[in-house]
Amino acid sequence: AVGASGSVSIGSGDALGGVSGDVSITVGDTDTGVGGSITMTAGKSTTASGTSGGSVTIAGGQGFHTGGAVTIASGAGTTTSSGALTITTADSGKGITGAMIFSSGIASSGSSGDVMVGSGAATNGAAGDISIMTGTTTLTSATGGMLTLQGGNSAGATSVGGPVSITAGDGSNEGGLVKLQSGTSTGESTGTILI
Repeated sequence: AVGASGSVSIGSGDALGGVSGDVSITVGDTDTGVGGSITMTAGKSTTASGTSGGSVTIAGGQGFHTGGAVTIASGAGTTTSSGALTITTADSGKGITGAMIFSSGIASSGSSGDVMVGSGAATNGAAGDISIMTGTTTLTSATGGMLTLQGGNSAGATSVGGPVSITAGDGSNEGGLVKLQSGTSTGESTGTILI
């Protein structure tokens, strides 16, 4: 279409003195093959005169006491594995790839929320690993990405800054290893460790 295309809105109505209606988008089950997919994709910006691609926003509802939760979960597997959950920014041909931010909200009165990253417990197998690493670079004389673990600052007159705790797991036979190692080098020297 020449010009702007029309918008499409799907929603339930407001409610006074009752509960507003739900909106459900589901795909039917199958007894053979793979279950159907649901795809949500914002529009492209395809010409040089365009600016940015369209955004996708998923947000819980605002509440007078507690806001609505947002849950993103992969599917369960009855006999083998559950589905993977991948959150990533797109590749960039030129320039910088998009940033990825995991953060709890700012609290103007009270405590801000925690951020927890963990693998699940395992009953009859090994627990999953957690790897946090920066990307590599092939650019000459460039420095690899920095990884920073820092406790929070506290600006009160008698307050204390947030601690940083690195602890290996307990074991009935032997506790886990804590290893602090600088990077290796094929050139002059390995990295320095400052404590």
